[in-house]
Amino acid sequence: IVWRRAEKLKINHLFIGVKNKLEVAEKLCADLNISLQEVAYAGDDLNDAMLLNAVGFSAIPANAPTYMERYSQRRLTKKGGEGAFREFVELILQKENLLDTAIEKYLKATRQK
Repeated sequence: IVWRRAEKLKINHLFIGVKNKLEVAEKLCADLNISLQEVAYAGDDLNDAMLLNAVGFSAIPANAPTYMERYSQRRLTKKGGEGAFREFVELILQKENLLDTAIEKYLKATRQK
């Protein structure tokens, strides 16, 4: 199911069952010729801690354990599965001054359908 969803969303890189997320992220960054400082990552558990701490922008959802705050730059207001990812993406777009452009493109594409 996950693989089919990834194909539908045109996700080119999918990793399932990863124990060391930082190691995988470092390899992916090397393959894509980017640094970890160019990466944004959201996670909610201990297996996310090292990667949250290593990337340029990191966040945890509202329902993540309190101790995860020390590894992340931001606690989101939305819970995981209840809008946290959208909030995370909107924060990135705001940070890059791209939110208004993204909204305009979405509305334009919606009107054309």
